[in-house]
Amino acid sequence: MFLDHIITKDHAFLYDYNTIKKSLQHKGGKIPRWYTFLQDHITINNHRLNVELTLPVIQNPTAARPSTPPTSQEIIYHTKRLQKWVMAWIPMKSALVYGKLLTTTHYPNCIPVSYIEHWIYKDLSSIVRNDTPRSLPTTIVQCPGCDQHFSYYVGDLRPKCILQIKHQDLLLVETLSKQKKLNLTNVNNRDVNSFQLLKYSHPSYRISAYNDYLIQNKKIPPCIDLPIAPPAPNQPYNPNDNLISSLILQDSIISDLKNLALMLSDFTILQFYTDGSYQNNSTGNELPMGYGWILANHLNDNIFYSGSLKFFPSSTKAETMAILTALIVKAHSGDHYNDSADTLAKAGRLILTPTTINHEHLPSQTLTLEWNEEIPLDKDVRKCIGTILNYKKIEHHIQHPSLSFVKDATKNNLIDWSLSLKWFNFNGRNDSTSEKHTKDLKWKIRCSTLSLPTLDILNRNYPLLINNNITCLFCDSDPESNHHLWTCKSTREIIKECFIIMGNNLIDLLNKHADKSLLLIDDSVKFSKTFRWAYRDEELHPVAILLLKSFITNDIIGIFRSHFNSLKSIIKLLLPFIHECSILFKMNIWKKRNDKWKIQRDLLGLTKKSFKDYHQTYRHNPSAQPSSRNRQRNIRDFNYINPFNSFHNFKLSKDFLYILFSSSNFLHSGPFFTHLEANDEITYNSPLSIDACLFYNV
Repeated sequence: MFLDHIITKDHAFLYDYNTIKKSLQHKGGKIPRWYTFLQDHITINNHRLNVELTLPVIQNPTAARPSTPPTSQEIIYHTKRLQKWVMAWIPMKSALVYGKLLTTTHYPNCIPVSYIEHWIYKDLSSIVRNDTPRSLPTTIVQCPGCDQHFSYYVGDLRPKCILQIKHQDLLLVETLSKQKKLNLTNVNNRDVNSFQLLKYSHPSYRISAYNDYLIQNKKIPPCIDLPIAPPAPNQPYNPNDNLISSLILQDSIISDLKNLALMLSDFTILQFYTDGSYQNNSTGNELPMGYGWILANHLNDNIFYSGSLKFFPSSTKAETMAILTALIVKAHSGDHYNDSADTLAKAGRLILTPTTINHEHLPSQTLTLEWNEEIPLDKDVRKCIGTILNYKKIEHHIQHPSLSFVKDATKNNLIDWSLSLKWFNFNGRNDSTSEKHTKDLKWKIRCSTLSLPTLDILNRNYPLLINNNITCLFCDSDPESNHHLWTCKSTREIIKECFIIMGNNLIDLLNKHADKSLLLIDDSVKFSKTFRWAYRDEELHPVAILLLKSFITNDIIGIFRSHFNSLKSIIKLLLPFIHECSILFKMNIWKKRNDKWKIQRDLLGLTKKSFKDYHQTYRHNPSAQPSSRNRQRNIRDFNYINPFNSFHNFKLSKDFLYILFSSSNFLHSGPFFTHLEANDEITYNSPLSIDACLFYNV
């Protein structure tokens, strides 16, 4: 039992218990103690409440309401010229009621209460055609009398059924003109004054009223994404429910689509606008594909849907999913809406739960290959195999001991890999065949893989020339290595000056091109993890070290995202800025280091020719050749082989070998088979070994 069951509509009086008892299932027994308590504490004489229960109306932008009349001791009559047509959701009946506004009372210390002439929805069509979709007029007629009638109404007694409803629960309904009613061809010869023709459909009004009721009772927020279908216990079984449950895997998406199917089950003609969105360079907080659709011919409902897709991205797949979800919601259906559908599709990429088709349900498909029991191979295997194998390649890449910092940074979500890839392929020079671009690319690769020719690497490769003289050229205390180069105490001031210069340049860049939040640009840069340490003279932050090693971090992407609306604008300005940073690091740190190295090299009496002819000069000297144990350790810990160009680091597990052989184009598999011929350590002990040999001998 709720508050509305025990007080009057105007929130002014407590009902007599005999009135309350009529709505109870068990009507026997004495007056309960809770009623006596309320009567003693919240009422004065004649059951008048001594507390104010006025609740503010929550603003619902999708609902139009009649204006609230001012407080008055008199009854407010709505004359014929000012009469409005309204509707309201009745929770006790789980039904929608229509009516014509007659009078309203708004006494002091009470909420306004309105009295409406009750009208009901009735289909007056004389022609019923079940062989084709059709659009039927929405007509309402006077209620002949029902159990909702308020018997104590004081006023015009000609209406047969009058309802008492809180004024704030009423929503406006738009009726069409008398001429529109005269133009109806499928209505029997009826007096045009005996019915009203509404602008939208009855299911449309029903959804709107029910959702407004939920909003006013704080059961859903007013900005809810999807409308909720009103309860209908006698609703016939929807045949599309089984199709939705069988075709979609995610429970949350199944629930959303079933709810939409329930809302649309009463509609006759549906007109959908669908669209898909594909973004090749999607970021970490969005998926590559999004889709969406919007219902166009029932404007009052604002019914739409959007979602995302994950595997094997393409624009065609996104478009297809938009059409599929629209069809399974309603199996039969029929520019501003194109823009709305496009917006929904783009927003769908931000939905973190991607829609996945259950391939076991497809009757025309006898077999579906799956990778890792997760990714269905719904494309040509030879087209999708590159993506699958890249997972293993990148795994072997970051598992290399010398690249453990990359693995740790990836686990901590510090690196933006999609934009780092674009950065590695970026050409900051005007000429595509520029020698400077080749040097830039070499610098990026060596920085990111810790393969700059520092003294520890030179000593490993040319032990008789360096002779363990690997002391840092800057600090003269610690051994020089790729990592020490960026963390050396003597280079800290140089690096700090570089980051302050970069930070100031970035502030100027953002002030010139930013789309939003111009007043926060200084704080965005100077308080970011990448630059704050330099401005505040703190310890070098790990994301700054990653930038020194030619990786684009999520932190610096966050600075750009705070001031630009599109990823396209970010990429356009970010990559040239990172290119300037890379050149600045190279000129101020590595070039100074090389100048010091040239001085030491001259003191040691070494030249470039000494390194070039090293293996030929010392090939008979056993000291020049490391022991087998050290050689294996060096190969394991230091040697870097790009897994995207070589198969030497691969462990050919059974499933990997099967996929590789079953999808290879043998006319273009030279590198792989050359590796098989040269590798004496591979053995084929699986049952597939005979078939593998047959494949190999083709």
